[in-house]
Amino acid sequence: MNPGKLNKKIEIKKFQNHIDNEGIEQKEWVTLRIVFAAIEDKIVRTTNEDNSVVTQVETNMTIRKNYKSLCSSDIQIVYENRIYNVLDIYEVDENYIKLITKGEKLYGSKT
Repeated sequence: MNPGKLNKKIEIKKFQNHIDNEGIEQKEWVTLRIVFAAIEDKIVRTTNEDNSVVTQVETNMTIRKNYKSLCSSDIQIVYENRIYNVLDIYEVDENYIKLITKGEKLYGSKT
């Protein structure tokens, strides 16, 4: 893979618990790392039992392999104010891994 294609900045977040100043347990998404990725959208069409066709978009994000320890099924990716849940993780080659993701909702409003 051409490293020049890693030109999109993504945020890797993980859901974590912590105790605030008043001793109350808080749960929130915490940014683990901001990294550069290559991003490509893939259209997936499936047929339901009633023969209706469902079209969905999966987003493939390729990052350097040295960030593999941060990646698991309980993380989410934020890219351009959009949240992506990780469906699958696999190795592309000795230097890169690919995250198969599905966009869920807007993270914040863009004005």
